[in-house]
Amino acid sequence: MHKIFSFKGITRGCDNLLASDGECIMAVNVRAKDGVMVPLPQPTEEAVLTSGYSKIFWHDMTRHYLCVTDDAQASLHLYDSSWNRVLDESGEPFAFDGLYGVNKVEFLGYVACCMCRSGIVYVIYRDGKYCSPLVGLLLVLSAIGHYTHERSVRRNFSFVSYPGDKYAAAVIEDENALQEIGRRAVSEGDATVAYFRRTGFLTDYLTNAYDDDCGDDWSRWMTPTAFGLSVVLSLLALMSEHVSGTLEWMSVFTGMICLSM
Repeated sequence: MHKIFSFKGITRGCDNLLASDGECIMAVNVRAKDGVMVPLPQPTEEAVLTSGYSKIFWHDMTRHYLCVTDDAQASLHLYDSSWNRVLDESGEPFAFDGLYGVNKVEFLGYVACCMCRSGIVYVIYRDGKYCSPLVGLLLVLSAIGHYTHERSVRRNFSFVSYPGDKYAAAVIEDENALQEIGRRAVSEGDATVAYFRRTGFLTDYLTNAYDDDCGDDWSRWMTPTAFGLSVVLSLLALMSEHVSGTLEWMSVFTGMICLSM
């Protein structure tokens, strides 16, 4: 439905806070509250801040203020609920490393979504403090990994709990049957023959789904070992006469990482 009305200007004589279409209400030092116009109280001083800020955001879940500096960097400063500047472990003002050009901050639970000129940066509040953007990114990636694993477990459970007939792979252990079936498949030795047999519901599904894989145990020590060896070998190459400059060292280090992994 479309309605056309003309602009009649500003009116000061309106009853019950109502104005006709096209009229604007002008209120000076009063505001509408509970259906009546009440006078505005005198402003009170909340805090005296040492820096100028263009925008201040309140994170209700963490009880902190996130303040955008009024300068070209547009970085974030952190205050507690009493307007005290939050300090880090070294006693210096807490800084969001690498977070600049902030235009707006939205909150999703304990996550602060910072809209920056270069994109969206997620900062996570965890264990009583805000994590740096890099750590926050790692936590987000870790959460994505956990979510992917949970989704895989759920989908696989739907598969193994199929109400129809279920079959499992089994190995023939009878020697006579192995010789009869496998003599045409192998020329020497005994063959290993598997077949499908009807089975019941899969037991210990959740245990098998959440147990560590042997590849996980291997990667826990292989990854840091390969990284350390790459650093040592690339530094040895840098001290020799064959490698000179940071760029060549980075190339050697990257090559070592690729070869070790």
